Amino acid sequence: MEGHGTREGRGRSATSQDNQVTAVDALAGALVNVVRQSLRSGMEPSTSQEATRPVTEFQRAAKRPKLSPPSLFNSRQVHPYQSRKRKETARSTPKVTNYVRDIILLPDEFENETGSVCIPRSNNREMLGKAGLVGKIELSSDKTEDEVRTEICELFAVPMGLTTDNIKDGIRFKFHYLQRAGCNTRSLCKPTVKDTFQWNGKQVASLAKSGSFIYLLAAEHLPGWTRFAEKDEMVNEEAHEMIDSDSDDLPRLPESFFSTHSSPSQRSNDHDIIIIGSTPASAPQTPSTDHPAFDATDTSSPQPYTIESSVSCELGTSSSGSNSTVADLVAMFDGVLTEQQVAVIYQFSGCNRISASSCLLEGPLLSSIINMCKQYFSGLPTKKLFVDSESYWEDMVAEYKGQANSFFKLRISIVNQPAIDTGGVRRQIYTSVFESFASNKYIHLFDGPLNYLRPSCSAEAKLSGLLKVLGSMISHSFCQDGLGFPYLSPLCYWYIVGGEEKALEYSSVDDIPADAAQVITLMNQCVCNEDLSNLMSNEVVQDVFQRCSITQVLKMSNKDVIAQCIITYEAVERISKSLDQLCEGLSNLGLSDVIRAFPHLFLSIFVFSGTVTSQDVIDAVYMPDPVNKTILAHLKRYIVSLSEDELKMFLVHATGSTYPINRSIRVEVNEDNRFSCHTCAKMLSVPQSYDDSEDGYLQFSENFSAVITDTSFNTV
Repeated sequence: MEGHGTREGRGRSATSQDNQVTAVDALAGALVNVVRQSLRSGMEPSTSQEATRPVTEFQRAAKRPKLSPPSLFNSRQVHPYQSRKRKETARSTPKVTNYVRDIILLPDEFENETGSVCIPRSNNREMLGKAGLVGKIELSSDKTEDEVRTEICELFAVPMGLTTDNIKDGIRFKFHYLQRAGCNTRSLCKPTVKDTFQWNGKQVASLAKSGSFIYLLAAEHLPGWTRFAEKDEMVNEEAHEMIDSDSDDLPRLPESFFSTHSSPSQRSNDHDIIIIGSTPASAPQTPSTDHPAFDATDTSSPQPYTIESSVSCELGTSSSGSNSTVADLVAMFDGVLTEQQVAVIYQFSGCNRISASSCLLEGPLLSSIINMCKQYFSGLPTKKLFVDSESYWEDMVAEYKGQANSFFKLRISIVNQPAIDTGGVRRQIYTSVFESFASNKYIHLFDGPLNYLRPSCSAEAKLSGLLKVLGSMISHSFCQDGLGFPYLSPLCYWYIVGGEEKALEYSSVDDIPADAAQVITLMNQCVCNEDLSNLMSNEVVQDVFQRCSITQVLKMSNKDVIAQCIITYEAVERISKSLDQLCEGLSNLGLSDVIRAFPHLFLSIFVFSGTVTSQDVIDAVYMPDPVNKTILAHLKRYIVSLSEDELKMFLVHATGSTYPINRSIRVEVNEDNRFSCHTCAKMLSVPQSYDDSEDGYLQFSENFSAVITDTSFNTV
């Protein structure tokens, strides 16, 4: 029954659809007939009585909605010949985009003769920031050109010399927009545009991507740049150097601790170094004419100075006359100085035979080398440098950064101070700058106390390039005024002299971190493989082994080798890259060659050479819990009785170095009735079996002296 009912419903639906199609066909046929009759009779269809009724039916049918043919799809589907009417909506407003950009206004003097402008880097950018020419601006795409210029003038109103009333009155500072001259270039240029081009907010923002700078070039004088206007030399130098010191990669750690290759800064020297004793004060300052190698009629010396001749002489490409002069000087001092030592002094004198021979006849001494350098630099061109009393460190760093050489005599003037530089101002500035470097006042370059500095292992110290700048300053200051940098540890100085192998000969416990020193002490206390195996469970030991890339199994047979690996890496290889930068700076004027030829002469220039007093050592000794004041009193009395050499010996046994540091030597009292010095831990272990009598002190003094003079005691 259900199936029959369904078939019947389907039949009715089909019949109704057929009737609709038949009605449409009938109307279409009637319309065709009416049109044919109108054409035949030449009359309008509305005037024909026969066509009145069909036309009326046709019009009525046309007013009805058109019926779509049967479809198997949804009844809402639009017929192919029908178009859906678009819904009318209100017109949308244009979208406004906001841009935040960093912006720099460059003075007009940054533009060179070709019309291009060098992108300011490092110190130039810092100077621009101090002058108020670096800022941040917010632009929007709907701002007009005049609105953008007003925004910029309000931002840089102070350096432009504008006031709020000036800007309200329509006064604008003139400037040009700049863009990069190319993808891989570091120069800027003025973009070429039509006269009708509008620098609106969107166009100005397109000059720089997010995170980069929009550069403007002043078209008139900037009042805010007046006090920096005398530093054109620095600007021009950085425009030519085009150096970005931040592009260096982090140096990799060495693969082997016992690598035998020489340091890049190390130069071979197969000759023994012989130093001549000092001559009497009455000795002549010029070589004697009685010497067979000295020709008083030689008019070729001193030679006129030129940059090219000095550089060629430094590189060993001097003329044949210079070679013959070196040969004569070698013959003059044959058996006393090596050929390399003579050649280095001759080159360091600017290839001046008279100055070199005079210096060599005096020893040479450190004072004679300094006098020779002063005489050489007195004939060089003078360069004037203006520094600010509040930013002298930045000004000096900017002067030396990226310089290929320093073949000139520097004359320093302090801004807003009536100081005339005849040498004193320059020495004062150099000394202050070196103290700022040593104390890490502006950037952390060194670790350790002020009298025992080592280069920092941080990425900032390695990538900044300031150690090379410092080396150039030291070389230039020594040649002009005999100044040095007396803050380095002995290990650092001897690395400059002879590289890694030479530096290890002067290494001490102060040259390695405390955790590494603790690990070495613990390793020395182990007496069997079982103790070493238990030691490896210590987290500090694991960290040190991992840092030093030690993969060997710790045993009694290789314990000393692994300890040497730790010392080599922690003391030298961690700072070797930084020391190489310092050596590169010292080679600026050839000072590094003279240091390697006469290392003992320059020791006081780089290493702290102050005398050690009893009070210095007493200040270094402390007892955390002074339960036995008698022992502490005996120790201080004993220290007072020591000579300076004995004080240094005491410090070497207690700390491993000869430099006293306040509260650095810990004193503990034991019940073992024996003395011991733990150098790595900087600790003295003293028996408590001494009374406060005179005999007790004499016995204490005798036993303690045996400790610092005899290695048979437990001295670690």
